[in-house]
Amino acid sequence: MDSSVFIVSVSSGNSSLQPGCTWIPIPIIVSTVSCCHIQNTNSSITVGDMIALAFFFLLRAGECVECKNRSFSPIRVQDVQLFVGNSKVDLLTCKDDMLENLTGGGILFGCNVICLKKADDYTWCPVRTLTNRLCHLRQQGGSLEMPICSYLDGDR
Repeated sequence: MDSSVFIVSVSSGNSSLQPGCTWIPIPIIVSTVSCCHIQNTNSSITVGDMIALAFFFLLRAGECVECKNRSFSPIRVQDVQLFVGNSKVDLLTCKDDMLENLTGGGILFGCNVICLKKADDYTWCPVRTLTNRLCHLRQQGGSLEMPICSYLDGDR
């Protein structure tokens, strides 16, 4: 099987390839994210962004959403790091034009930051996806403690 076409989602918790693993074709993930963005609502864009971030950063479901089971905590704005070159960007006070010049971004997991570089593809880039989430949350008056899966739809 061509590994460039498939990723694996292991449902059993055991990371070795074995019966019980579910193969997900990457084009399905890309199509799903595209469909979410085409719907162009705050909720659908948020779902698309979180699916993309889950793919890029190999996130578990509990890191993407808030849930009653507190075994995982969702990623919050304070866990996101964005960079221009080697300089870290202040997420809440930087100007919007600085967000267009980002070269990298990452998410803090415990005491480790997983960093990824900005991709050439505008619509399929982990840094731009993080930027989309932060721009939305900043426009809505978000705080550092707000989960990045949050969104406001109209007055809600």
